[in-house]
Amino acid sequence: TDLSSTWYLADGYTVGEALHEVILMNPADDQVVVDVEFLTDDGVRRPSAYTGYPVPARSTRIIDVGAEGAGARGETRVGVIVTAARGALLVGRAASADDDARGGTTVSSVAAVTAEQWWFAAGDKGSDATERYSIMNPGETDAEVSVVFFPREIVRGPVVVPVTVPARRVATIDTGTVSGLPEGAHGAVVSTTDGSA
Repeated sequence: TDLSSTWYLADGYTVGEALHEVILMNPADDQVVVDVEFLTDDGVRRPSAYTGYPVPARSTRIIDVGAEGAGARGETRVGVIVTAARGALLVGRAASADDDARGGTTVSSVAAVTAEQWWFAAGDKGSDATERYSIMNPGETDAEVSVVFFPREIVRGPVVVPVTVPARRVATIDTGTVSGLPEGAHGAVVSTTDGSA
């Protein structure tokens, strides 16, 4: 609900017919100017179409992350950083996909900060569930991250998964592939020592 000059979105997908849109909302009386970066497995993209991109006063603009020629089309994971060169705004996202990797539609807000810890209360591992954690590192150096899973039925204790997230990249963890994590409900904590994820 608060305006910010920087926003981070870790979980993007633009393969096939998938649609991933970033929604820029400016409720203020003055124009906001933003720069948008896409963090892909191949590197950082700074499309000229989204550098110095104006968001007029009291308006909403929508950026198609997978737009041909100006976006990041065909990416299984893409992070987005929105930085206001002048002013502050609200940012959200809308995404839809219907393929073997992803299905359904989501609308959500975007994080305005990085943090040393992110807490997730309700996860599920099982044959009917697909769960993925996307961790973006907007920093200039690699980040060492621990993902700690807390199964509802603790038999052997928490399950710890260490992850190195390269600088300016996104890493993903699919809970279906986490060894030692039993099927069923769990919580999770993603932690880093430098606040860069």
